[in-house]
Amino acid sequence: MDLTLSSNNPLNTTLSDNSSKPIYQIYTPKKHFWNSARSSTSIFKVLDSNTDVSVAADAVTHDQAHELSGDEEENNVELQCDPISPSLVEVARIRWHTWATSKIIYQGRLYPLKTWLPNTSWTGRHRRFTGPGGHVYEWNLGYYSCKLQRIDGNGPPELIASFHQQKVLEHAKAHLEIRPAGMDIFELIVITWVFIETRRRDKERQYIFTET
Repeated sequence: MDLTLSSNNPLNTTLSDNSSKPIYQIYTPKKHFWNSARSSTSIFKVLDSNTDVSVAADAVTHDQAHELSGDEEENNVELQCDPISPSLVEVARIRWHTWATSKIIYQGRLYPLKTWLPNTSWTGRHRRFTGPGGHVYEWNLGYYSCKLQRIDGNGPPELIASFHQQKVLEHAKAHLEIRPAGMDIFELIVITWVFIETRRRDKERQYIFTET
């Protein structure tokens, strides 16, 4: 499945499926002129019209069936339904920090990203997480894109998802491609991708700056 971005910005965009149906909305408040640092990013799931919003919100906050590995700092951290649009339910929130580790709220817990999605290389371009069933996945941050592989088992790494940059000349929007093998961790791919692609672009800007 391809999730197409409405805008080429992983911090503020809507992800739509192959039929142009909105699936997730990513929202980051605008920066203030006196503070250029981003504060937090919310990942909202777009609910079907026949979904009970209160039940969905409770499931997102308290369901521990797919708890990930990581050193939790707080428990029972509440997420929310969007008061402006009840069709949106918040499934995760990233708290960005410049001088300390960034953190993520997911399934009622607050995790430091350095342990929930740890860096596994000195270049800072490989980050790994353990998903449901103990399966290990690793994001590879390329210079122009990123990809997710499943790396456990005896066989070679299996490509699970990849992000494709927009191609202006071809009128092709940026999109996140999720392969059939990744459908069981669909939401985790979206949530981790927001952090990974943002960090990848940060590194890209740093590289461009040092080259100029």
